[in-house]
Order: sequence, then structure tokens, then C-alpha cells
Amino acid sequence: KKIVKFPNIDQAYLEVVTGGADAAMHDTPNVLYYIKTAGNGKVKAVGPDVKAAQYGIAFPQGSALRDKVNVALLQMMEDGGYAKLYKKWFDAEPE
Repeated sequence: KKIVKFPNIDQAYLEVVTGGADAAMHDTPNVLYYIKTAGNGKVKAVGPDVKAAQYGIAFPQGSALRDKVNVALLQMMEDGGYAKLYKKWFDAEPE
């Protein structure tokens, strides 16, 4: 067996589904979204996350939108909105 780098994650998923690869590795939100929207019950996520990753949103320097987004994100974390959206799009509970 060998590790193969595919040109994009869609190709990796296709190889798994068609039996050309035993597994594919990618970030958790992407994997969960694929499973929910295109996996057709043929794939599942297994094991714990290999490494926790944080995501960010880039804004132009001095953007007034940055503060508004930060406030909205904090509010979503506090009122359960984030968990609700995560469940909707990834069919899983956020960690």
C-alpha cells in the first residue's frame, strides 16, 4: 500500500467510493459535509481528529465588518446558533 496525493479532494473521494483508494484524509468540516451531501451512505468518518485546526476569516485592514462578524460569531457560540448550523450542514455535533 502507498499514500497518494490527489489533485483535489473531490478526486480523493471519488477514488474511495469507487474502490481506487482505501481512505481519504481532509479537514473535519469538509469530510462531514461530503458525507452528508454526496456520500450516499458509502463512506463514514472514523477515528478522532488527527489535529485540531482553527479557521479564520480575512478582512481588509480597517474593515468595519470585522467587528460586526466577531460580535455575531460570539453571539452564535453563546446562544447555540453555531451548534445548530453545524448540525444542519455537517449532521454532527461540534466538538
